[in-house]
Amino acid sequence: MMAPLDELSARLGVAFADIDLLRRALIHRSYLNERVEERMRLADNERLEFLGDTVVNYLAAMLVFEHFPSAGEGELTAWRTALVRTETLADLARRFDLGSYVFLARGEDLSGARRRGTLLADTFEAVVAAIALDRGIEAARAFLLPLFEAELATLRAYGPPLDYKSALQSRI
Repeated sequence: MMAPLDELSARLGVAFADIDLLRRALIHRSYLNERVEERMRLADNERLEFLGDTVVNYLAAMLVFEHFPSAGEGELTAWRTALVRTETLADLARRFDLGSYVFLARGEDLSGARRRGTLLADTFEAVVAAIALDRGIEAARAFLLPLFEAELATLRAYGPPLDYKSALQSRI
């Protein structure tokens, strides 16, 4: 029987040299709040989430920059924003069932946090950072770009995304 982190690593298609990076990407701060004795040797995923947010935004920006050579800054921003929004990242996290691997406090778990979009999106960003730190930015690109390519294909079917302000201005 495969260990849970090895199972997740296989789902992600990434062979981690340091599986502890993946573990840290999955530790929600609430988990450590309940386990005082583990706080000294474990860290939550917030630092990885910070880095992952930047990596995800960078790779999304590169993708839309390459896919839309004649688009201006506003349109490029709209496409990138559509790729990195909480709902999109949470959906990507659900594809890998990340919620079932997150280390949570009992109360958070009972409240349904494993299905919460913000938690899933944050965890996805932390996992991307773990991939980048463990295997390099090219491995993060190889992991993320096919996911973003598929999402972009779906988004293109509906035309360029509009933020709320742009949508309102187009109706006036």
